[in-house]
Amino acid sequence: MIEPKREIEEQLAERAAHDGYGDPTLESLIELANSGTMSLGVTLWVGGVVISGTLVGVSEYFEGVAGFVEGSGEGGAAIAGAYRKLAGTFHYEIGSQPEDVERFPTMIHLKAARVFSAGAAAMPRQGLWWRGRLDRVDGYSIGSLS
Repeated sequence: MIEPKREIEEQLAERAAHDGYGDPTLESLIELANSGTMSLGVTLWVGGVVISGTLVGVSEYFEGVAGFVEGSGEGGAAIAGAYRKLAGTFHYEIGSQPEDVERFPTMIHLKAARVFSAGAAAMPRQGLWWRGRLDRVDGYSIGSLS
């Protein structure tokens, strides 16, 4: 059995070797969200813009987008089906991650996301589904802007 401290040190060394994809702490939060064990309000700084919403897992993101486009006609139904298939592909529990899913997350997913830029009102008012590259996040805070 590996000692907890040694296991953490090994995980940090593995993450350091994976450098270039983003903050390791934010990666850990994304992994927890991807496993379905948590969702959390976050505020991201990305290229001079602030994006705030609820961090969700990749499976929940694809399922949410599927529900959003589903009622928009025949094309929407086809897109919804494709997104639901993706949601199923990425659904996993901690400790049972499929072999074909990347070990380290490269994308971050938000629901009810709002974009804030200097001198402009937050867009949109009700929030939206948002997906972005983890390596483009300049900084983040725990908690979302209301």
